[in-house]
Amino acid sequence: MDFFGVLESLRSFKVLEVLGVLAAVKLLLVAGGIVRRVLYCPPNFKKKYGAWAVVTGSTDGIGFEYARQLALKGMNVLLISRTQKKLDDCAAKIEQELAAKGISGVEIQTHAADFSAKDDARDELYAGISSVVEDLDVGMLVNNVGMSYSHAEYFHLLEDSVVENLVNVNVYSTALMTKIVLGGESGGMIARKRGAIVNVTSYAGCSPLGDPLYTGYSAVKGFVTMMSRSMHYELEAKNIHVQCHVPWFVVSFCCFPVAIPNLV
Repeated sequence: MDFFGVLESLRSFKVLEVLGVLAAVKLLLVAGGIVRRVLYCPPNFKKKYGAWAVVTGSTDGIGFEYARQLALKGMNVLLISRTQKKLDDCAAKIEQELAAKGISGVEIQTHAADFSAKDDARDELYAGISSVVEDLDVGMLVNNVGMSYSHAEYFHLLEDSVVENLVNVNVYSTALMTKIVLGGESGGMIARKRGAIVNVTSYAGCSPLGDPLYTGYSAVKGFVTMMSRSMHYELEAKNIHVQCHVPWFVVSFCCFPVAIPNLV
């Protein structure tokens, strides 16, 4: 065999070698997928975090879907929102779906609370929530309740009541609900050394440019974002996970607090 024939033989050998390696990798990936499907167990949130999830703003949009999904994963859920009728309807929907899917042992409770409450009424609101959750093994809190305003507006033109509601519903709710479930050394997530907190913020609270003409909303969601980042490091060593959920533009009552016909 001449020199060029030897080179051609070596080239063919290398090609076959590469093809053999690729085939072996493919087989390993297929086998790994089969093993994963056979052995994989979905996370047991009750065991990992605790028996109960508390979800604020849980009768619409993102909040309702959090409540629904956590119930489907076996967690008991406390729904907190403003209107009892809507809470009852949402609880019934979740319970019907659980029954249809043969999932038992999941409890759904409701508690009506208007997070825009002010002064003494606000103190009573959080005292009422605290009394409800103090006997529950709360493993997860979803701080979802929030509000914006109905249309773009310069900050200096906003009514004082709108600014106050922005702070009460977005800032006070996140801070005080978090304090309630964390508890202290004698109770709560801190004492149990486990838990998860999900704070629903907005891209408006993370964008380098803020959200001009929605300055108030951007500011309060910025509080939620920075609180989440800081608490992640504070609580990491205590086995409490803090997650910041950052949606962009969504169709929900928070974004459209006035009725818009044919929106959906």
